[in-house]
Amino acid sequence: DARDGFDPVILAGLAIGVFVALLVPAATVVKLVGARSGLRGLAVATLAGMVMPGGVVSIFPMATAFLALGADLGATSAFLTAWHTIGIIRAVTWETPFLGPDFVLWRFLVSLPFPILVGLAARFATRLAGGRAPPP
Repeated sequence: DARDGFDPVILAGLAIGVFVALLVPAATVVKLVGARSGLRGLAVATLAGMVMPGGVVSIFPMATAFLALGADLGATSAFLTAWHTIGIIRAVTWETPFLGPDFVLWRFLVSLPFPILVGLAARFATRLAGGRAPPP
């Protein structure tokens, strides 16, 4: 069966999301990356996404937990975009040995504004939708 060995990975990722929800106080999440966190919240979410290790099985449950704890759609979008586009651990582990430090530096510099721009766009879209974001 093609799913052999996949179910425990999904369960581990879901457990990470649950642990984040249990260990991180909601008030801290709202303060750092909530709807009123402004550009600072987008920068915090971007930095968190840049340094967060792991694959999709851990990152998406973690993002869902952040939404459930009070992170806004913009900060969560910035977090996921930074993880996808900037991921420092992936850059050090894979990109630098294969593509060289010059490539990694330029890709990093070019990619840096994208999470903030995506976060701003998500916040704008949420306001257009009357402040309603999709449920976590």
